[in-house]
Amino acid sequence: MGSKGASGLLAEVAAAHDVEALHHALLASGIPFLFWQRYEPDTVATWDRFPAGFFAHYYGTDADQECAVAQAVRANWQLFAFDQARAALGAGGGAKAAERVWRAFGVADGLVVPGGLATTRTITVLGFPRDGRARAMIAGQAAALRCLASQLDRFLMDSDILVRIPRQLIPLSDAMRDVLRIQIEHPGLTAEEQANALGISPRMLEKRHKQIAKRFGVSSFAGAVAVAVRTPAAYWR
Repeated sequence: MGSKGASGLLAEVAAAHDVEALHHALLASGIPFLFWQRYEPDTVATWDRFPAGFFAHYYGTDADQECAVAQAVRANWQLFAFDQARAALGAGGGAKAAERVWRAFGVADGLVVPGGLATTRTITVLGFPRDGRARAMIAGQAAALRCLASQLDRFLMDSDILVRIPRQLIPLSDAMRDVLRIQIEHPGLTAEEQANALGISPRMLEKRHKQIAKRFGVSSFAGAVAVAVRTPAAYWR
């Protein structure tokens, strides 16, 4: 982490008067890459100090659809390191391809700090050129990380310097949307009652649950429902 200790970084982050001062404090601690995002119905409002071209490639190739880090964000993971997300969600070919995108731009490791105000969700992401640094920072400098995210929220939430990146809609068929809606709107129904209401078999209902979970980038249908109820409906309709 460089020579700066946890208390020193926290003090600099807390005293920073703008985003460039925050980035300077991180650079002095040996952390070169930083970005912040605010989630909107159709776009991701972004401020970054990441390698040029990263976002164009990451979103342009739809790497975010199966990226383990993005899946963990969509599943509302709290403070986490990239390797934790990759261990839990990164076994598929798409996730491996997304990891290669990060590494191709010199970001071998990283961590994500959730933030936001009221119903507005944000994330702060730090990137490192070598593996193994993220977990160490989470273990030793969690207070500084949370302060950093809070400061970025304060400086950027209503800023006019943000770049808006179009969000890909989660592609659900009409049948999958019906399954998701009946669970959200009628959570007290049993699986058999839901299947009967939809005119399908319980086995088909279970199959669609798995398909929906995969589309949302989470490991279970319950996780997909949790993401859907927190996400503007336009994102998955």
